[in-house]
Amino acid sequence: MTIFWIVGMAVLGASYGSVFNSIGKIFNTSPTIQKVLGQSGVQHIEKLQVLSFVGLLGIIFSLLAVIAGMMIVTHLVTEERRGYLQMVLTKPQSRGYLLATYVMFGLVVSAVMLMVALLSAMAAGNVVMKHPIAFNDYWQTFIANFPSVVLFMSLTVAFIGIYPKIRSLVWAYLGVAFMITYFGNLMDLPKWSLQLSPFYWTRKVPIESINATPLMWMLGIAIVLIIIGFIGYQNRDLES
Repeated sequence: MTIFWIVGMAVLGASYGSVFNSIGKIFNTSPTIQKVLGQSGVQHIEKLQVLSFVGLLGIIFSLLAVIAGMMIVTHLVTEERRGYLQMVLTKPQSRGYLLATYVMFGLVVSAVMLMVALLSAMAAGNVVMKHPIAFNDYWQTFIANFPSVVLFMSLTVAFIGIYPKIRSLVWAYLGVAFMITYFGNLMDLPKWSLQLSPFYWTRKVPIESINATPLMWMLGIAIVLIIIGFIGYQNRDLES
């Protein structure tokens, strides 16, 4: 399943990257704009259009990466309820080691999926564009969005450790966060509601520089939630 996820993300990224040239030329079809701005001005606008689209793709790819990572982590609860872990837990290893295995694998898969999708979009986009987008813009998109992935994963870990029956709340929050980020401006939602989504704080990257403050807050909250999840999982009764 991990291989299918990664291959699917590569294909999805390449499909989006193949239309970068069309997106960049939206303003290039107007002779008036070409006369007013000149060739360099038109190229600058084309680049901004593509970078804005890359930022949106970063959010979409992050959402899919979160889904894959959360599915891996929540699979631990499924195996716990089906009794598959009884033989595993009889061995001399802690529950923390078992949970860490799922969490680390989920984070690695999410990171790989996000990076593969962005690199595929870059590869396909640079083939069709006359003025390719630099790798640094895609790297900034990855750095800006991965803390959001970690935050949602940490919420899942916390619920698994404390009360796994309501872990579906994380899925609901993920859906709401994506909706208010994607459609929030169209629905004229207040700014405070938009800020409830982790994706809100990085939506302008790579057009704008990364603001490290919200990213540090996300990672700090994620660390606290993961610690809570590990402590809870070590002490709670296993479900069957």
